This record gives sequence, C-alpha cells and structure tokens, in this order.
Amino acid sequence: MTTSFQPYFIDAMIRWLDDNNLVPYIVLRTDIPGVKVPAGYAQNNRLVLNVSRRAVHNYCKTEDGIAFDARFQSNSFHVQLPVNAIVAVQTKDKAVGFSFEDNDTATFSFDLDKHEIARSRFQVVD
Repeated sequence: MTTSFQPYFIDAMIRWLDDNNLVPYIVLRTDIPGVKVPAGYAQNNRLVLNVSRRAVHNYCKTEDGIAFDARFQSNSFHVQLPVNAIVAVQTKDKAVGFSFEDNDTATFSFDLDKHEIARSRFQVVD
C-alpha cells in the first residue's frame, strides 16, 4: 500500500515558499472532521491561515495532516489540519502555489514575475 503524496507535497510547498521569503498560506475547509481551529474565523466553511515560520510554532507533519500552535488575537491555540481539509497552499496573492480540486488532483500556479525571489547562491567553479 502506498501513502498519499499530499502531506509531503503540502509540507514541501510550505517550506519552499518560506525559504524564498514568500509567506505561505493554507486554505482549508473547516467542515471536515478532525479540523481543530478557533471558532469564529471561518467564512463559508473556509479559513486561510498564515503558516510561515514566524507565524506558527511546534509545527508537525504526519501522514494524516499537520499541526502547529498559532496566535489568534493574542491567544495561543493548537491547530490540527487533516490532509483532506487542506484545499490549497499559496502566497497571499495566489501567484505561487497549488490547490487540490479533489483528493487526487492538484492544480499548480507559478508566476515569478510577481515576486522577487532571492537569486541562487551557487557559483560556477573552475
């Protein structure tokens, strides 16, 4: 039996965005069983969360989802997001990221013209 690629892909995209000084956001469905987020923030069963290293603490990825601690109006809250609740990982302007249309399909967007990504630090060595 193979494991789902989604938790690995979600984690990789979050890290890549963060490493390139782009703020990663997760779009999630709050009506999925197992979602643990503070009440009152979702609109139409959707919630967008900043998941950059500066915004979250105690980040943990498993095959089932991700969990972390975050502050909501100065109050600390432990967030739990099952993989099937995550709809997208993207930048705020949606120029870079991906979204899952369903559990088996991913849609990608990538527009470097909208961002100044740090140049590679690699150099040609003779």
